[in-house]
Amino acid sequence: KTVRFMRHNLMTDEPLNYLDVIFCRNVMIYFSRQQQDELLGRFHRSLNSGGFLVLAKVEMAWDKNLFATVDGNCKIYQKVG
Repeated sequence: KTVRFMRHNLMTDEPLNYLDVIFCRNVMIYFSRQQQDELLGRFHRSLNSGGFLVLAKVEMAWDKNLFATVDGNCKIYQKVG
């Protein structure tokens, strides 16, 4: 009941709401920097306060206004604000 699997276009579908954690591994590398910025904003809006974003080792959430680094080696970030 706490996990739901579904198709979702990250760039065109409405962002999901009230998420505690987002795992987005090896996806952002296929987008331009502008698209990555937009996607990080969508993730930020989707997460609950204090929610977590987990990325792949080659990806990063560089906007410190949106995400604080929890573990840089494991690419775990926490929503700011």
